[in-house]
Amino acid sequence: MIRVIARPHDWKSFIRRAKEAFPKEHCEALWGNATVDGFRVTKFAAMKTNAVSDNATVDYDEDELQNQMVAAAREGFTFLGTIHTHPDKEFDTAASTFDHYAAAKDGERVMGVVVLYKNDKNKFIVKTDWWIPQPRIAFELTE
Repeated sequence: MIRVIARPHDWKSFIRRAKEAFPKEHCEALWGNATVDGFRVTKFAAMKTNAVSDNATVDYDEDELQNQMVAAAREGFTFLGTIHTHPDKEFDTAASTFDHYAAAKDGERVMGVVVLYKNDKNKFIVKTDWWIPQPRIAFELTE
């Protein structure tokens, strides 16, 4: 089984920032290192996102990914991937087809998806899953 490991303080800090962004999607970079059986996230790093971020999408450009890779390396870590929220109970913790393809194209090794919403008592519910980004598989018909 592949594992993603993070310190409780770092995880809680990410969740706090995601709640502050609610109901908009929130995205952060994952810095750390690969381990024998997965990934150790050392830092959830803020990312500059584009103005199109809304309740259903969050966007960042190639320059921001490059900046994250350089900054992580400068501090002795590896850019592992990203984590983002789906701020609505109608979503699930599955990464979308677009999420998989974009993350694989960008060289992400792991990505997290967090469903974050408020229940009837106005308390936040948090559900999380982690994914290995999958590239698009070509399909061709032969004659």
